[in-house]
Amino acid sequence: MRENKYRAWNGEAMMLDLTMRANGYSEHAPIRLCSFPGYEFMQYTGLDDRKGTPVYEGDIIFFIKTYKDPELPKTAYMKVTFDRGCFWGENTDWQEPLFELIDGGEIEVIGNIFKNPEKAEELL
Repeated sequence: MRENKYRAWNGEAMMLDLTMRANGYSEHAPIRLCSFPGYEFMQYTGLDDRKGTPVYEGDIIFFIKTYKDPELPKTAYMKVTFDRGCFWGENTDWQEPLFELIDGGEIEVIGNIFKNPEKAEELL
């Protein structure tokens, strides 16, 4: 079963590995996600990049096509989002379900939209 892991950004620092139980409480303390007003929460996708780094919502990824699929570009910078019940890699030109990107190539986490907003603006 996929872990319910989150991380949170408070505008200055990233809190990592907020693993949650099914009832919404943290494994480490009797807190709920709603106990952190002003934080941006990002859910773990259940997938890791080619170097073993966990992939979360809000990550900036670099996609490298390894499968001969004419629909996919050779390389692309994308951000990870969650929409319509699915994690997506998207940029201004296109979007693709994250699992299909991994199936058709490799991804590498190179930052996130909160810690690296200038990189997000530049690349996406």
